[in-house]
Amino acid sequence: MDLAKKYGEPFKIFEAINVYKNMGEITTVIEAKRADSDRLSSEISNKEAELSALNNFIERANMAIGKIEANYERSLILQTISDLIYETETTEIKPETFLRTSLLVLTGIHSYARRHSVNLGNWDRDVDRWLKLTIEILTSIL
Repeated sequence: MDLAKKYGEPFKIFEAINVYKNMGEITTVIEAKRADSDRLSSEISNKEAELSALNNFIERANMAIGKIEANYERSLILQTISDLIYETETTEIKPETFLRTSLLVLTGIHSYARRHSVNLGNWDRDVDRWLKLTIEILTSIL
């Protein structure tokens, strides 16, 4: 009797039964949506792991490229030095490249000579001062 009062006329009782039936269908849909959500979450996690692996690969590749570029720059410098020594008449380089290359060579000679001056015999303070002065002048030009 309380139930009849709650729903009122018989048509409303049928509506309540229909809603209850629809709730089962809604529950099924919700469960399917949860399963889809779980599957998508798993796919997102997998894609994030793939992205992380790709980022690591890119980072390693960039480091390798940086080493290659550094080696390439060094080889260009060595080629320029070789050209200046062996092909003086035909070598054409930009003035700034010439100055930088000269500075690198003189700095290297100066550094080596200071570390090994005992073994170099006639290497004296005048040559050392001359190199140091030349390096300072080239540095101020650049």
